[in-house]
Amino acid sequence: MTIAHGAHADLRVGDGVATTVDQTMVLVVDDNPIDRLHAGALIERNASCKVCYAQNAAEALERLAQGAVSAIVTDLMMEGMSGLDLVRTIRREHPGIPVVLMTAHGSEEVAIEALRVGATDYVPKNRLAVELQPILERVIQAASSVSRWRRGLQGLIRKESQFILDNEPEEIASTLEFVKQQIEALNRWDKADVLRITIALDEALRNAVFHGNLGVSSELRQGDERRFDALVRERAGIAPYRDRRVVMNIFHDPKISGFVIRDQGQGFDVSLAERPIEPDELLRPSGRGLLLMRSFMDEVSFNAAGNEVTMIKRRPPDDRPSAHAVPCPADDWSVLPRTWSDPERLEIEAEPEADDVPAAVPLPEPESAGFDLYKALLDRLPDAVCFLDADHRVVYWNEAAERLSGYSRDEALHQPGLLDALKWTDHSGAALTRDELPLLQCTARERTVAAHLFLKRKDGRRIWVEVRSTPVRDDRGVLVGGLSTFRDATSSIAVEHAFRQIREAAERDPLTGLANRRHLDRMLDLHLQILDRDHRPFCLMIADLDHFKQINDAWGHTTGDRALVEFANLLQRQCRAEDLVARFGGEEFMVLFPDHTLETAARIAERLRANTPTATPRELGDRQLYASFGVAQAVPGETAQQLIRRADAALYRAKSLGRDRVEIEDAQDPLPSC
Repeated sequence: MTIAHGAHADLRVGDGVATTVDQTMVLVVDDNPIDRLHAGALIERNASCKVCYAQNAAEALERLAQGAVSAIVTDLMMEGMSGLDLVRTIRREHPGIPVVLMTAHGSEEVAIEALRVGATDYVPKNRLAVELQPILERVIQAASSVSRWRRGLQGLIRKESQFILDNEPEEIASTLEFVKQQIEALNRWDKADVLRITIALDEALRNAVFHGNLGVSSELRQGDERRFDALVRERAGIAPYRDRRVVMNIFHDPKISGFVIRDQGQGFDVSLAERPIEPDELLRPSGRGLLLMRSFMDEVSFNAAGNEVTMIKRRPPDDRPSAHAVPCPADDWSVLPRTWSDPERLEIEAEPEADDVPAAVPLPEPESAGFDLYKALLDRLPDAVCFLDADHRVVYWNEAAERLSGYSRDEALHQPGLLDALKWTDHSGAALTRDELPLLQCTARERTVAAHLFLKRKDGRRIWVEVRSTPVRDDRGVLVGGLSTFRDATSSIAVEHAFRQIREAAERDPLTGLANRRHLDRMLDLHLQILDRDHRPFCLMIADLDHFKQINDAWGHTTGDRALVEFANLLQRQCRAEDLVARFGGEEFMVLFPDHTLETAARIAERLRANTPTATPRELGDRQLYASFGVAQAVPGETAQQLIRRADAALYRAKSLGRDRVEIEDAQDPLPSC
């Protein structure tokens, strides 16, 4: 393969490239705990993803400041800073991190604006289970490739490339990684824009393959994703679909970059693409591609046949700061080491308020009497304080730091190995690299960084500390190091852990370990609020062991308890992580099914009924367990008690019709007697 400036170069992508998959940290931001945990559970189905959470935008920004986040999934409608403002802030402060929006009914116009100002993609909340994983994988893959040719095209006059692709999704991914490196090498756009261009190309290529060459309508995704995938696989192996190809031509000149993608399919009615984008298209799979292409590119047009799209991205103004600008010597503070022995004054950069200019606190000159006073005050602070110079050497270490770490001032000062000796780890025990330490991140990012971490004392004990690090400049504005404070947070963690245990004990059934009635009531209220606000369906199932009193009477309460535990374990094993399984009382259990309709919940109940005999304890011998089930779907405006009564009425009907059966709600059901 050859690529030449001012000439055509053909690239045919066919062979897969072996890659190593590292675990990716995804931050989920949502002020609704149910939605937050639901999204997290879906993401963690991918073994390569790990999830952390924030319940509002402020927590999200604090978590981002700690580093290690590769992608963000966020709700738009939150109290305080909105999701839209969060997107703007991330675009400004963390442009390389992709942001996927979770959209709900009523937030579509805000979502379109968020796509325009910096979001990478979106997923309707009612389709999280189907679309969240593949969309997240695509944006992470698009964001993860590293440019190797950053300086390769600085003298560009005109460059043209041509790619020919088969109808394979893997070819799209490997081609886009190569194209992304080309775009990065132009040094025209920041990381966020490069990512958005890549996403637009991804949508256009997938449209050309799936809807153009293979002729599969995206409307199939609205009903059953499996039908769409099955038809794609079928047509990829039969004529004439398998013989069609996608051609992508790319050109770059000093002012614009152009991308022309043509398929060999039948095309479509171009007038449909020329109409204005409606907000509710965010809630339909068929609207995604065009919406993202128009949002991320400056111009999008189609040929008359509808089988070729041309997308233009203009070069930003020259005065826009480049994401890849090489620092000038004055900005390279690492070559200008200054310590507290320097006669010039230092200024501590305070964490800026919302719209205020960052404050600066001048420190006295080391030779002055004022310096001795400040040093004496710092030595008496209850918090550990240290200062690292530009070479990452400790040049100040107060008495509290000695007590906290076990290392004396003489052992700490000017010792480059001290940071490694403390063996920093995160809350999970994973070791941090030097670049991940807040003490060094504050100067690398030129902002205050806060985190909770473990450090290893000199005597070998690990303690949990709250770390806050702030960059320090001299009076000429040159970065000279970072000031860090440490506070022992072990006691607060112990209190939090004890409180969590107490809270969990208060909401757990002591026999089965399932959620109890109190926790179930709280979650039912939350889901009813979500139903009223977002119209997300959910169902409630009640299960009751048949003739359980006979088991207690004949085999005793110990065996009866064992039967309850085994049945509880069966329910827990065969339900999803996002389903809530609870013991309602006695031999009665309830399961809350988020995002399930009555038909789906009834099928699950039937499966659980059929498997109930497998939960029979050995002590019962030939006597098997059976259970009856009642299922109801929540309706807007009703209370938790009303929903429970409708499910209970269905259960009562199952009992009256002979037990060991599933019944669903019926408007004619008599309510059970008290």
